[in-house]
Amino acid sequence: FFSPLAARFLMPSEAQLKATELRRRELLRKSREGNVWSMLGTWHGTILPDILKSPALFFNILLYFGFRALMRFVWTDKNDWPSIQPSQIGIIGGFMSFFLVFFASQTYSRFNAQYNSCMACEGAILDACTVARASKMPYDYCLRMQRHLNAVHILGYIGLSDVYNYDNFFHWFNEEHKLLNEEEVSRVKDIGVDGGTSAHREIVVWLLMFVNEQLELQHLSVMGARNIQTQILTLRDQLAVLYEHADQPIPFIYVHMVYLLTSAYLPIFSYGMAYIEMNPAARRPEIIGSMLVTLNLIFVVGIRVLGKKLSDPFGADVEDLSTMHYVEHTNAESLRIIHAQPPPWEAEKEV
Repeated sequence: FFSPLAARFLMPSEAQLKATELRRRELLRKSREGNVWSMLGTWHGTILPDILKSPALFFNILLYFGFRALMRFVWTDKNDWPSIQPSQIGIIGGFMSFFLVFFASQTYSRFNAQYNSCMACEGAILDACTVARASKMPYDYCLRMQRHLNAVHILGYIGLSDVYNYDNFFHWFNEEHKLLNEEEVSRVKDIGVDGGTSAHREIVVWLLMFVNEQLELQHLSVMGARNIQTQILTLRDQLAVLYEHADQPIPFIYVHMVYLLTSAYLPIFSYGMAYIEMNPAARRPEIIGSMLVTLNLIFVVGIRVLGKKLSDPFGADVEDLSTMHYVEHTNAESLRIIHAQPPPWEAEKEV
């Protein structure tokens, strides 16, 4: 009883989602500009806040300083401690680096594939509207198709993510842009908007039925109808790709191995660095060793966090995909296409 109620109160509001979307676009702008100082001076949207929340960071830093204190003030003889060589740490670290970079590469590939599917959804909507506007289909009918295409788009994202729902995304967007009328909204709400594919696939069927009707009325040619049907099914197919990624995340056994190996490696590295500092030939300020340990922790913990973030790009984090921007941009551009009006043309002016 309390779990659904708590989830409802914890769900981000419309204002929070819009504020997050603005921060996402701002971070993308900074990334495009490539200003080093601007990026280094940014806190929100970086890996640093998540690293500082990681217990592994503080545990291994304290472990290093604990070993150094014991080695410097209590058991100062190297023979009192298990020996470990820099080459041994290097071998383990080299293997760990390769494994972590491969893990990050896999998660980024998933992220990029889902971004490409989002752009393919946008392209399918714009292409379908372009073909419809260039046909003999009446203006009002073109608007109806444009509304339903964009309704499929937004409902697809709402069903995909636990962050977006009817209240914080669809309701205000539909009130502003009138994608569905009252009867249509009632129908999709009866089917179920929050979670799953049923709502947006229902409207896909409406669209295909609509195209067949337009073909029978000869508002569309056979080729035009086929092209629009292809784009509608492409939209459905690309949304299905997003749902398939959500249904099959990175296998648990793979993620478990990443966490197991890194959790074993980090204490070994902290101990190894503390032991190496006992070597008279390695006389240097204590801060140097602590900096090396910290940098290694940032790398290992940072890659783990990065992989986790990139594996699910439809959340409320600022580094996730700009879902609201995609929906708003696609709706505006498709509406602009429907409003396209070429000026009068006279053959003699081409001479």
